[in-house]
Amino acid sequence: MPLNSELRSLDARLLETVKTAPNYRLYALAGTQPAKPGLLRVADGEGAAIELEIWALPTEAFGRFVAAVPAPLSIGTVELGDGRAVKGFLVEARRSPARWTFPAPAAGARS
Repeated sequence: MPLNSELRSLDARLLETVKTAPNYRLYALAGTQPAKPGLLRVADGEGAAIELEIWALPTEAFGRFVAAVPAPLSIGTVELGDGRAVKGFLVEARRSPARWTFPAPAAGARS
């Protein structure tokens, strides 16, 4: 994944690959390299189960990581298909959809 090197530079470890609950759309922030992904929670029946990675990040590195997250992305709670809740990249729904693009076709992605 394109952003894995940023996590590894903070001594993060990949724990597993899972899918969200089927209530999300996947977006990527336009004009960023590599593309910065974000999830938008939508109403039941309007989204898809999106594959994502769960990483363990040392507590002392979390502040540095979050400080580098560009607006309109944010860190928030993502519901997984198995019922767990984890922290992940979310998009601010009030922002213009024109700011978002899609690096590749993906389940739940919209333009």
